[in-house]
Parts: sequence; C-alpha cells; structure tokens
Amino acid sequence: MSVLATPFSIFRTSAIIAASLLLLGGCDVTAAFRATRTAQVAHVAGSPVSIITENGSVDLARADISDVQITAHLRAQTQERLDATSIAVVRDAAGLLTISVDWPGGLRRGDEGCDFEVRLPDASGITIDSSNGRLSLAGLSGPAVLGTSNGRIEVAGHDGEVRAHTSNGHITLRDVKGDVMARSTNGAIDLLGIAGKAETSTSNGHIEIRLDAASPGPVFAETSNGSISVDLGPTFSGKVSMRTSNGEIRVSGAEASGGKHSKSVVVGSGGVESILKTSNGRIQLKVSR
Repeated sequence: MSVLATPFSIFRTSAIIAASLLLLGGCDVTAAFRATRTAQVAHVAGSPVSIITENGSVDLARADISDVQITAHLRAQTQERLDATSIAVVRDAAGLLTISVDWPGGLRRGDEGCDFEVRLPDASGITIDSSNGRLSLAGLSGPAVLGTSNGRIEVAGHDGEVRAHTSNGHITLRDVKGDVMARSTNGAIDLLGIAGKAETSTSNGHIEIRLDAASPGPVFAETSNGSISVDLGPTFSGKVSMRTSNGEIRVSGAEASGGKHSKSVVVGSGGVESILKTSNGRIQLKVSR
C-alpha cells in the first residue's frame, strides 16, 4: 500500500489546505467550525474507488478531466479538532483509491462530519459508505456498492451492477447496464431503465420499475405499505406472480389469471419467476411487445 505523497501532504497541512474556513456561532458541542479542502491526485485508468465517511454526503461522478479532483467539506466541534482532522487519500498496489477521514484520536464526535465531492475520468468498481448522508453516483462502471444509514441514494448512467441500501431514504437507480438490488427501510424506490435483473424492497414507500428493452428480467419487488408499478420490456420472459393484501391488481399487454388480490401472468417461455408483493397498495403491470 502506498500513500499519495504530494496531494496527501497538501491535505495534512491545515494552514495551506483551509481554502475556505467559516466560523459559525454556537457552543463547542456542535459542529460549528467548518473548512473546505481540495486536492488533485493522479488518475489510474479503470481502477476502483472507495469513499468512506461518517455523517456526510458523497457525490461521485465522471468528468472530462485528466486527474482525480477531491473536495472535502469538514465540520468539527472546535477549531483545534478541525485543524487536527485530515483527509486520507491512499492508492494500494492493486490500484484501489481509498478516500476517507482521519479524525483526531480516530473518533468523530457528535454532529461532526465530512461531505465529499469527487470527480474523475473513469472508474471500474465503486464502494461508497456513509453513516448518515445522501449518496450520488453518475457515469461510472463496474460493480457498485452504496450504503448509508439515513439519506437518499441516486445512481445514473452506470455500466455495471448496483447494490444500494439506506435505512431511511428514497432510492433512484436510472439507466443501469446490469443487475440491481435496492433496499430501503423507509422510502420509495425507483428503478428506471434497468438492463438486468431488478430486486428491491422497502418497508414504507412505493416501488416503480421500468426495465430496459434488453432486460430479460426477472423482477422481485416487495413493500409493506405502498403501490408497485412495473413495466416489462419486449425481451422479458417468465411468469410474474402478484399479490396484495389491500389493493387492486391491473395488468395491461398480457392476459392475467387469478382473483382480485392475487394474479399471475406468463410472458414468453422460460425464465425465472418474478414476484411482486405489497401489504397495502395496488399493483400495476405493463407488458410491452
């Protein structure tokens, strides 16, 4: 493992890196001391990226640039803690670029936190982890794993599979060329233009799934309280089983069998069975040919 010496030292020297420092009112138990720090590091084409923060949002996207550009927005309880906090930028022997926060004594206090904005030419393989904050990913590739305890997750134009989880927040995955898995404890889920398998669940919120024309499925969607709307493309194949405890089921583009709260549809031949289930809400299925 090697540390990126020049950009890393820029982060470490607080007198230089405090590009903007805002001192806000309040007592020392709140994160009233803030600074924005920036750095630029050499890019390695096709390499993976991992961003780890606590109590902060992450915005990672492809841009028409030659290097990796990192902006960190720090919040600390005291000026001393702010000055002692650094951003770790490390690239290991395999090429993995890891961006994280080094808090004084290795511990973050109270509502201290760090938001990251990262721009780079490309990346293949993404990991983003935050204990509390919005996550955004756009224009990159490879397997992507995104997790936050409290915040919305947005992914757009990703070339690869995506796994997204939030305990409380809306998840939107758009134009993904791969399988997706999205889970929220409390929040709506929208999976739009999905080229592979779609698997999703939420305890409270609607689910909307629109498969790409090239996706064969299957689809798994479950919510405890909310409607489910699914559009299947022309290459989808398989049986779709639908069940709701309280709500109607509507099917267009195919003939359905069953009763008011439980129906099934067979599309094409073969394929894994798809399951759509809600405890309280309607189900709407559209089959395109």
